[in-house]
Amino acid sequence: RAALARAQLEGYEARDIAALSGGQRQRVALARAVVFEPRVLLMDEPLSALDKNLREQMQFEIRKLQQDLRITTVYVTHDQREALTMSDRIAVMNAGRIEQLDAPQPIYQRPISRFVADFMGESNIVPAALLERFGSLPPLKGTLVIRAENLALEREAVGNDGVAIKGRVAAHAFRGETWHLRLDVGGERDLLLSIPSGQSLDGAGIQAGQQLTAYAAARHIHSIDGGSQP
Repeated sequence: RAALARAQLEGYEARDIAALSGGQRQRVALARAVVFEPRVLLMDEPLSALDKNLREQMQFEIRKLQQDLRITTVYVTHDQREALTMSDRIAVMNAGRIEQLDAPQPIYQRPISRFVADFMGESNIVPAALLERFGSLPPLKGTLVIRAENLALEREAVGNDGVAIKGRVAAHAFRGETWHLRLDVGGERDLLLSIPSGQSLDGAGIQAGQQLTAYAAARHIHSIDGGSQP
């Protein structure tokens, strides 16, 4: 009963499992897992079968339950946002080998390899030669990472020191909270931009083939091959 209460299932003791919703069934599974107060709990993609809204709700519920019970939990997921939401530490694995082990923010903001940068969020991996410096930014070299959400279409938005990169619009799409742009900058792959939807790109008349300049602040540039960075 205590385990059911922790999983917010008081009063459901006699309910047939077939009569429960997907979220309630996941709570039953949680109650079964914690009823013996294990020292370590393993969760292997427990939310993969749920829809997006319920999955996000359950993420917070599982996180709170883990913190209340103080049980060390190993949580396996292919959902990068889920990993960032729920963890104290993340291990990014590639072919059975740990590429990077760290807290969520360093994993996301300071990836140590191309694989981690690509796997965690929308990254732009570009050679320094494609970037034009401005302000007092020192020379750059090597391979650099800039997150899609850290690029802007106005130089004023990134401060005094940063980089600029020119390209042509290959595609753009409205995603609800953001606009997603792909710029052909002449590199191995398109440059990705994630622009808040409050900045109406419809009004700007953006269309395929149009030339644009993207800007990033110095603090948002990160090297992944030992090259120079701000």
